Amino acid sequence: MKPAEVSQPVESGGSVYLLRVNAVHAATVPEFDEVESIVRDEYLSRGREAALAEKLVELWQAADIRFNPRLMDKLAVTTGAYPYQVDVTETLTTGEYPWRKEQ
Repeated sequence: MKPAEVSQPVESGGSVYLLRVNAVHAATVPEFDEVESIVRDEYLSRGREAALAEKLVELWQAADIRFNPRLMDKLAVTTGAYPYQVDVTETLTTGEYPWRKEQ
């Protein structure tokens, strides 16, 4: 498409959109020196996040966590959220929401 052109209708997510090109710019790739610090910071951050996730799994597996049944019963009455169990290992590795009903 060229500047000022409008697309045909585009359907996405149950809606219809019209796209208009305002301007066209040539793609550029920055020099490594320009992005080196950003790349290094992201690389180190991801390494720290992975190490933290591993340590959390280790701590959860070693933990002795007990729930007060009376408090859990109150929770069930007020929210309907009981019984639930948490699989922290699965949560940390999949990123899924940790609560699920027992079967």
